[in-house]
Amino acid sequence: MSGVESASIEHSDPEGAPGKIAARLVLDPATSPEGEPAARFVERMVRRYASVLALVTEALDETALLKLGVAEVFHPGAPADLILKRLGAVAQPIGEQGVRPAGSYVLEHFHSSVGVQLERARERERPLVIFCVREEGGSAADFVASVQLAVQEQSEALEDAREASFAHSRMILSEFDDGSVVFCVPSIHLVHDAALLGKRLQSSLVSKRGGDCRVGISCSPDDGVDPVEITQRARAAASRNGGHGASKINFFTESMGRWAFERLALETSLRSALHNGEITVFYQPRVDMDSRAMNGMEALVRWNHPTFGLVSPAQFIPIAEETGLIVPIGEWVLREACRQNAEWRAQGIAPIRVSVNLSSIQFRSANLEETVASALEDSGLPPDGLELEVTESLLMDDPKAAAAILGRLQSRGVHVSIDDFGTGYSSLAYLKSFPVNSLKIDRTFISDVTGNPNDAAITTAIILMGHSMNLKVVAEGVETESQLAFLKVLQCNEVQGYFFSPPVPADRARELLLGEHAPLPARRAA
Repeated sequence: MSGVESASIEHSDPEGAPGKIAARLVLDPATSPEGEPAARFVERMVRRYASVLALVTEALDETALLKLGVAEVFHPGAPADLILKRLGAVAQPIGEQGVRPAGSYVLEHFHSSVGVQLERARERERPLVIFCVREEGGSAADFVASVQLAVQEQSEALEDAREASFAHSRMILSEFDDGSVVFCVPSIHLVHDAALLGKRLQSSLVSKRGGDCRVGISCSPDDGVDPVEITQRARAAASRNGGHGASKINFFTESMGRWAFERLALETSLRSALHNGEITVFYQPRVDMDSRAMNGMEALVRWNHPTFGLVSPAQFIPIAEETGLIVPIGEWVLREACRQNAEWRAQGIAPIRVSVNLSSIQFRSANLEETVASALEDSGLPPDGLELEVTESLLMDDPKAAAAILGRLQSRGVHVSIDDFGTGYSSLAYLKSFPVNSLKIDRTFISDVTGNPNDAAITTAIILMGHSMNLKVVAEGVETESQLAFLKVLQCNEVQGYFFSPPVPADRARELLLGEHAPLPARRAA
């Protein structure tokens, strides 16, 4: 450990638990006695000594050590002077206020610890977030402890409610002479999670202490990669007038703050959108190349926000996937698409197949087959009236498991297609193992198929390969007559795109199916 052997260094420890040795220990779990598991060795040392600092090993990572009660962890190669400094940084007296709260460091050691976290964040290609909290008009007493408690409570509340993607394990905290408190929660690596915690923290402190509280936030690498610089920028953000509404929360980089709070507002609204009836399904026709008849519809989720209007799927689908909301939303879309298709059939409309996209979380869900069966049974739609679309890249994550799932779905009579084909780098050997009915050529190849020889070559190869394997081939994103003519020459089976119709609400889709407002190409054919 860079010259520091496992050893204890004596310090007075008035808060030490009865029976504990009032000392702090630097511990390498790999030195556990023969026959004693490393985890049990660490637990024994934690019970025995007032504070234990431990080295991360292959068997015990940072999270495992912290759960065992270790006060601080180090990675192999940590400088000896940093470890020795940290030994003196824990539970140091603060004048007449008594003992510094556990996990709170003098400023010099705070910067050292942030430096270690900045390096870890850089290696993992994640941001590190620094918070600064300032209070005006409140009681100065115990502000550090109040901040620490509020962060702990709000982080755990967010984790319990699954409203954030980080799990609170520990925090690094210090204070400046002006009373402002700076801290870092290393597990936060999404900017909008930082905005959410800052908002909850500010509200909690104002409610409990009655003062005027401001929160400043800085993020690496945009706001700096030096621990002193990024800390000062969090302080500068906390000192800035204004802020996000009445909350007085500022990011050092204002554009980052605007993005974070806009994203947070969308996430908050999305959590109630399904319950409030704001989620709906639009349908885009799939047209047979030979007859120009519509023989299918793709179900596409839309969000009609009460303030923002129709929100682009590119904005809310990533939020839904990150928060897990894609599961209830995806299931609702599946059930609604089945219900709608069954209703069209009951109205005497010629049978078509409706296709529904499956997210990666849905596809890997243990109850996927039961959910699909339930949606079909509840709606009364025959299995061959449903097609499930999964992306090529999703299948390539675990081809063997994916093939098994596709096989079980297909055995129920449901059609299966590979969406965005050509973007997932699947090999022919893998493709042969996937029990699917059709391939959908990604729209990126179709958009310039008549002007880019490479796109034309790829599209040609996909159609020929699909036909050789007795698969139906569908081209997405068709927008021009020339694209349509190119695909017709290659005998592409079906096409879909704005050339025929954009995605439309269910009532408009019904009109298209009845021929009351047929797409332009269909009218031409007639």
